[in-house]
Amino acid sequence: VMHMLVTGVFPNKQIQMTGGLGPLQMMALDGAMSWQFQPREDGGTQIVHEYRVTGGGQDDLPKFAAIVNKVQELQVSLLAAKLNGE
Repeated sequence: VMHMLVTGVFPNKQIQMTGGLGPLQMMALDGAMSWQFQPREDGGTQIVHEYRVTGGGQDDLPKFAAIVNKVQELQVSLLAAKLNGE
């Protein structure tokens, strides 16, 4: 199963990916995701996550937006916890 394809890696700055997640894969939609890494004043790193979806079948997209957003929020928070040693 392939959910996302890494299309760009810019060390310590950004990772770019493309692909549809979950039910979006079969809806003729294209997705682009980026994780930007920004330094924080406390010496940590802030992850800025963005996922944009375009393409055919956008009439159904609002049904899935909240669910996809919730899943992504959970995944990024789990990544942050792991990176923080939690």
